[in-house]
Amino acid sequence: CEHEENKMATPTYEFQPRRTRIEFDAPALLFIDCQKYTTDPSSPLFAGGGREGFDQGHFFRTLTSVRRNWARLVRQARLSAVDVVTTVISSRRRDGKDLSADYKKTGFSVYCRDPAAELVAELQPLENEICLPKVSSSVFQSTNIDYVLRNLGTKTLIIAGLLTDQCVEHAVRD
Repeated sequence: CEHEENKMATPTYEFQPRRTRIEFDAPALLFIDCQKYTTDPSSPLFAGGGREGFDQGHFFRTLTSVRRNWARLVRQARLSAVDVVTTVISSRRRDGKDLSADYKKTGFSVYCRDPAAELVAELQPLENEICLPKVSSSVFQSTNIDYVLRNLGTKTLIIAGLLTDQCVEHAVRD
């Protein structure tokens, strides 16, 4: 027999949506690895069919619209006086000895003087825009980007680029 005083009251929870305002104070737009190495079908990155499970056909079919969106993003950023920063995979040594262990393992390697290291045409930097060469998946681990963004006064970072499952993801996490 249950006594009234022994009954536990079941708590009720109400979902109260909070309106969180995302601040876009002092934004910068960061493009990651939008270069010929990651966008050209003849690049060594795509030789032999590329990585396992990677659908090159789909990738290149959608890349056209992605590049149009990059152009729209950079155009709007420039019109809005938003700082634009780009990064490229770019080894300073032809032999790639300066690359990180993850790039050596995956074979991501572009010598800085190779045409594949160049940014795509849509994102060629203007005179006050910064392009940082990097030698690992994370732009924050292999460049001085944190220092640069702080010097620019950046408080909000908008990120776009390639390849989502590696370099873009590392930048977002870092």
